[in-house]
Amino acid sequence: MNRNFRVLIVDDDKDIHDVLSMTLDTKDSKKKKSLSNDLLEQLAIDTSQNMSNIDIFHAYQGDEALSILQNNTQETIDLLILDMLMPPGINGTQVMEKLSNTSQDLKIIISTAYFHDLEEQIREMAQSFKSVHLILKPFNLNLFSDLVTFILSEEENTFSNKDVLNLK
Repeated sequence: MNRNFRVLIVDDDKDIHDVLSMTLDTKDSKKKKSLSNDLLEQLAIDTSQNMSNIDIFHAYQGDEALSILQNNTQETIDLLILDMLMPPGINGTQVMEKLSNTSQDLKIIISTAYFHDLEEQIREMAQSFKSVHLILKPFNLNLFSDLVTFILSEEENTFSNKDVLNLK
């Protein structure tokens, strides 16, 4: 990765934001090591990975994510990490539906525990985008980090892991 990538995490759970941000953001590695070392060890996160070129943005509801994605004309979001159920707002498939006509190049990681409840809708919406991967919660954070690195590297290959479903 030799440029800054912009990643938007969309989830209604603040703890998910915190853990995913710690996993992806090594810009403050000294702070990360001193404040979070015990937590990272408990979660078995490999802190040696170099993901220092990622700017992380946060949305806690689907409407907030749409606002960020549609009003951000200066620089585009490279990767959307999207939860499916975010009460009381619109769900992840509705976010994808609203973006399907304007953001086909958007790369998406769907992060959910409810895939089987929404499988048909998710598979249908995934066809409108360049890259869609699904990772079921709870997931291994090293696997998540590897998936993000793979997607942002823009390799032509398919990410191969039994715990990640490539929907596109």
